[in-house]
Amino acid sequence: MVYYLFLSSSSILFWCSFFLVLLFTTTTNALVKLPENTTIPAIIVFGDSIVDAGNNDDMITEARCDYPPYGIDFDGGVPTGRFSNGKVPTDILAEELGLKPSIPAYRDPNLKPEDLLTGVTFASGGAGYVPLTTQIAGGIPLSQQLKYFEEYIEKLNGMVGEERTKFILKNSLFVVICGSNDIANDFFGLPLVRLQYTVDSFTALMADNARSFAMSLYGYGARRILMFGAPPIGCVPSQRTVAGGPTRDCVARFNDASKLFNAKLSANIDVLSRTLLDATLIYIDIYSPLLDIILNPRQYGFKVSNLGCCGTGLIEVTALCNNYTSAVCPIRSDYVFWDSFHPTETSYRIIMHRATMKRHINMVHRITLSSRLFLCVLFLVLLSERTTNALVKLPPNKTIPAVIVFGDSIVDAGNNDDITTTFARCNYSPYGIDFEGGIPTGRFSNGKVPTDIIAEELGIKPSIPAYRDPNLKPEDLLTGVTFASGGAGYVPFTSELSGGISLSQQLKLFEEYIEKLNEMVGEERTDFIIQNSLFMVICGSNDITNTYFALPSVQRQYDVDSFTTLMADKAQSFAQKLHEYGARRIQVFGVPPLGCVPSQRTVAGGPTRSCVGRFNDATKLYNAKLSANLDSLSRNLRDNTLIYIDIYDSLLDIILDPQQYGKHFLLFFSLLLPPNLTIPALIAFGDSIVDTGNNNNVKTVVKCDFQPYGINFQGGVPTGRFCDGRVPTDLIAEELGIKSVVPAYLDPSLKTEDLLTGVSFASGGSGYDPLTPKLVAVISLEEQLEYFEEYIEKVKNIVGDERKDFILANSLFLLVAGSDDIANTYYVLRARPHYDVDSYTTLMANSASDFVNKLYVYGVRRIAVFGAPPLGCVPSQRTVGGGLLRECAENYNEAAKLFNSKISTKLELLHKTLPGFKPVYINIYDPLLDIIQSPAKYGFEVSNKGCCGTGVIEVAVLCNKITSSVCPDVTSHVFWDSYHPTEKTYKVLVSLLISKFVNQFV
Repeated sequence: MVYYLFLSSSSILFWCSFFLVLLFTTTTNALVKLPENTTIPAIIVFGDSIVDAGNNDDMITEARCDYPPYGIDFDGGVPTGRFSNGKVPTDILAEELGLKPSIPAYRDPNLKPEDLLTGVTFASGGAGYVPLTTQIAGGIPLSQQLKYFEEYIEKLNGMVGEERTKFILKNSLFVVICGSNDIANDFFGLPLVRLQYTVDSFTALMADNARSFAMSLYGYGARRILMFGAPPIGCVPSQRTVAGGPTRDCVARFNDASKLFNAKLSANIDVLSRTLLDATLIYIDIYSPLLDIILNPRQYGFKVSNLGCCGTGLIEVTALCNNYTSAVCPIRSDYVFWDSFHPTETSYRIIMHRATMKRHINMVHRITLSSRLFLCVLFLVLLSERTTNALVKLPPNKTIPAVIVFGDSIVDAGNNDDITTTFARCNYSPYGIDFEGGIPTGRFSNGKVPTDIIAEELGIKPSIPAYRDPNLKPEDLLTGVTFASGGAGYVPFTSELSGGISLSQQLKLFEEYIEKLNEMVGEERTDFIIQNSLFMVICGSNDITNTYFALPSVQRQYDVDSFTTLMADKAQSFAQKLHEYGARRIQVFGVPPLGCVPSQRTVAGGPTRSCVGRFNDATKLYNAKLSANLDSLSRNLRDNTLIYIDIYDSLLDIILDPQQYGKHFLLFFSLLLPPNLTIPALIAFGDSIVDTGNNNNVKTVVKCDFQPYGINFQGGVPTGRFCDGRVPTDLIAEELGIKSVVPAYLDPSLKTEDLLTGVSFASGGSGYDPLTPKLVAVISLEEQLEYFEEYIEKVKNIVGDERKDFILANSLFLLVAGSDDIANTYYVLRARPHYDVDSYTTLMANSASDFVNKLYVYGVRRIAVFGAPPLGCVPSQRTVGGGLLRECAENYNEAAKLFNSKISTKLELLHKTLPGFKPVYINIYDPLLDIIQSPAKYGFEVSNKGCCGTGVIEVAVLCNKITSSVCPDVTSHVFWDSYHPTEKTYKVLVSLLISKFVNQFV
């Protein structure tokens, strides 16, 4: 998998990550050793038999193993209750970190007080994320493990005081390994469970419970948490025997369930890590490395991977693996599995030490388990939380012997200086005015270029010289040079236009360089330098600006899509050629926001020199393709470390907010959103929150085209908005400079020009569940899409195909729905009796995901999907479900949060799978809940009642001028009626949220 590094991160974090990606593809055996009990004072463990060290020993359960031959290779050959022949993963982890040789069970009667300070395990064989799983096995459920943890905290308080206890909890490493039993024993073992759940809903339940458990640990003070995924359960010997047929093959449906759970767990942890900003959450993929060992045992020194070492190896686990009925295999190190379910200690060590990196690292911390890489990433992830300003420094010419560069003017250090046939040269003043001695060197900058800075940060040398520099010193060959040439591009014609050195010619110069290295240091050292050096490729800008957009003949031959495909394919081929020459560490940079570069603003930005949208769009399209191509190449070249670097977002952020980076006119300009250009229109789908009058002519009770609705709208006129004034679509459109109100598409007085700047298709009472709009006779999301198709045709007839496509791709689409599904269809009307909350919110999330996917097919690329609000705290729901005191109805809120978690995960998956797509999840739950719980902080007085009527039940037709009076001061209320916020509340919410998501669409 390609590694993604986003340069908008802090310098320390970037360089630490960068250092680790490179350092741990080398052959060094060094581990990062952490100061004992300081950086990580303890390891605290929860989960199942993989990390149980004896907690089940005194329990009446089949899930125990406190008898021989278990523990045959543990210290003294004593069975401890560990489900292995020796140590388990957390023992090995503690050993590697220098904490202690093993992690004892918390319930061990011989536990020493000092062990509490350095870590214990609460794990129990047979436990699972789903409570029924542990009940089946008779083990200690996770909820009880947490109670033991509370007891542990009290003991710590008694031993070292509250302050030290908090320090231990905050800085310790928490490990959670669970889920295998849920899949193997609960879901696939019990037919009744499969009648109640599908694989999708059951794994969603598991992943949500896992997320809740991590959240509970956070609540207790944990800030460093590792969450392990499920292994390839279908390839475990016992499952092969039970369901693998006569040939005992791996059971695909078990493995598929594991992968599905892992994807959901990873996504949930991803979402949670973005919410808990002071916590470090790491998802660990154990599936891939263990599967590789099982499929290729001899590669790891094993001979048998389909049987356990104990007994026949087919079914023996726990009580079936004993000294009376089961012989032990003669050479345990030949076996991947100890019994028919649990690996041997050797396997655990192999997984910890030799598994290769297969998934990308980003600073949400998703890693694949490899001990050297894992421990060092872990060390630096944790170190990055501390206040030290130290950078990781690499020994010169040792870990990374050289930096070798290819590309264009961004990293040209003078290769074009003596080429008289090109204008792409700058070996004259004022270029180089801030370089050493104020000398122009041929660098297209006032000072150093990116590769110089990287070489300097890595401690290699102050700058990277040009290979064609006549003053180049032989020793510079050993530490790196640049072959880059101003004007070069991935497309050969680009370099021909500029008269610079093409990439193919740069490769020929590189061949010459290799020959020179061979002569200087011999083939072996040359191979080492090439294999361990950092290769950087920065190219593509000239292709887009100088070749494609500057030459009409090229535009006649290619459209933007096919031209950027050509570029990305050429970039992939170039990276592959570097691999063939022996390069194994390659960074390929994306293209910056070219439309915001001063020259392009001047040429194509109009009188106001605005950013040029079509240039930026081409750039983003190319970057998406480059990233995907490198991802594919990385999977094929398994011994390679490919890093795609997104320079677009970080540079655009500087352009958007130059003062944040310390300059008033950084890059000589700042970026504003040109009205109707960068975001030409705002288009909304959903329910009453963004309905601006579509229900007015629909025969339904869910309408509000009468007073007092609209009392604070322009002219005090009711428009069909479920509010006293404007709704979120209006306010967001105004903030973006598009227009002050977004009209309803079905408004009979709709103007033609309104189609070009946006309309709302939303209908009060609609929802993701198809049954929801039917119950109240309103416009379903499917019907809203039909109107959208009609809208597209109208826009096409007005402005033509090309502008129509531009509007669809660049407009901001809002999707706001889900509240009516939960509040009305599920809870009030009980219209889905066969669904529990989990399966119903899954239905909602799936429907939402499908809807967003359909918008993508229509050409939509920028969509903000709002989560559900805290429905249980809405006045009407307090009245219905909040008891005599009208408190928040927590069951409603829990359903809203569950849905939000699932839709957020779905959007993340869509973002990863649909090229050029930018779905953004908007968390409305937390800010609105804060307003409700702390109204005075936001200038409100009343948050548990609406302004209309009694405020406890009036909504739509019940809020009318005849039977309902209006509160004296609307601005004192959070809610207008018993369901919908006031315009003032919407303004507060929009001000809190808009800056967090609009920039993601620019």
